Amino acid sequence: MDRLFVPLTKQSFEDFRKGKIFEVRILRRQWSKKNVRSGRHVTLSCGYSGPRIEGKVGQVLTGSLGNIIRRLPFHKIEPRAKSKTEAVRMNLEILGEAEEYIAFEIKF
Repeated sequence: MDRLFVPLTKQSFEDFRKGKIFEVRILRRQWSKKNVRSGRHVTLSCGYSGPRIEGKVGQVLTGSLGNIIRRLPFHKIEPRAKSKTEAVRMNLEILGEAEEYIAFEIKF
């Protein structure tokens, strides 16, 4: 299978350059357990045509956003957050409400 392409906002892309290692998406279509799996090549892109960072998918977790953020170091998901509560709020603002989310580690 080819690479998993992950377009990011400029801020999210810069967060990966500064230590972020987990991306969170709503669990659906492309962002499913079938497509997001350990060992798969991943390309992080600033927008669709900007700079890129290559890596591999590491750990993958699914569940509610609160549960995911409780199980992982929140600053590795949302480095600008000062608490787990703030990390949940920031991700809800970006992603919106959903029943289930998927979080995946990027290993560089």
